Amino acid sequence: MLRLFLMKRIRNHRNTFLLLLLVFLVINLLQSYFTGLFEDEAYYWIWSKDLSWGYFDHPPMVALWIHLGGILFDGAIGLRLLSAIAFPLLLVILWLSIDHKKKWEHVVLFFLLVVSVALLQAFGFIITPDTPLLFFVALFFLAYKRFLQDQNLWNSLFLGFAMAGMLYSKYHGVLVIAFVLLSNWKLLRNPWFWGASLFGLLLFVPHLRWQYENGFPSFLYHLYDRAKKPYHLGKTLLHFVNMMAVIGITFPLLYKALYRKQAANTFERGLKFTIYGFFVFFFLATFSSAPQAQWLAAALIPLLLLVFPYFIEHPNDARWLRILGGRGCRLSSCFLLFRLLLGSGAFFFLYFLL
Repeated sequence: MLRLFLMKRIRNHRNTFLLLLLVFLVINLLQSYFTGLFEDEAYYWIWSKDLSWGYFDHPPMVALWIHLGGILFDGAIGLRLLSAIAFPLLLVILWLSIDHKKKWEHVVLFFLLVVSVALLQAFGFIITPDTPLLFFVALFFLAYKRFLQDQNLWNSLFLGFAMAGMLYSKYHGVLVIAFVLLSNWKLLRNPWFWGASLFGLLLFVPHLRWQYENGFPSFLYHLYDRAKKPYHLGKTLLHFVNMMAVIGITFPLLYKALYRKQAANTFERGLKFTIYGFFVFFFLATFSSAPQAQWLAAALIPLLLLVFPYFIEHPNDARWLRILGGRGCRLSSCFLLFRLLLGSGAFFFLYFLL
């Protein structure tokens, strides 16, 4: 009887999970359709009209995603289609990466946590290199978790594929791999990890060849051209502002959870190394280039994976997350409604009606 009751509750939680995924998909599709294109998106759209293994300042994944969406639909909805679809899939990948035994009892809390992270809301529908990067970072950590649990050919290929996906999305993928490796030096003695790395490198060879044939323009731009501006203290201060801005009003709660959450295993140690690694690396980068908030985007994936179990185990902090995250969600909903009404022309209809 008890087992039947528990199975029914889990089934209800799964229905809630699927319903909320559908809500995210619909909202992202609506935003994709009614929100005007940003300059960067138009820039990447031009890339999609001439597919190549590389471009001046980024790898080609964003161009491929735009191209594939454009095959099905014209306009902004086609340009952003894969972004809108990938975000719910990203949430599924995150959910699969979390092993906490009580997670199904906190489905709504999980989605509220996601909604409370400001930068993720933008990348739920706009298309930039960070959009596929977030997806493949999540896929990488799922692959890494499975690799640690069972080292075999399939998990090794899975891990190598995720590595290549990150690198084809944005060069920041190198940092994710490096920080995970720093957290677990034993990987260097693991033949399955070397197999995964070799497979990922083979997949990435076409882009490296493109770089070689064109004189390594992307590497020269990021390593030298961006470092020409003189340093001032505002650059470093802006980095710390960005650390707060990428999360939003719930940043004190999430960083408190990050600080208090102890790494219980090798996987969580890799999550912590990646988060702190990004913060420290781009702090040091402020001495040579102006920081941008989206540079921290990849750190949000391990942050969510690490702090969600903390909020499950600390109800008082979870209550504050519901309060602050709920208010942020209501503000976002009002802003979304205003933007949709404005984009659809409903305001003009009401004006003439009244």
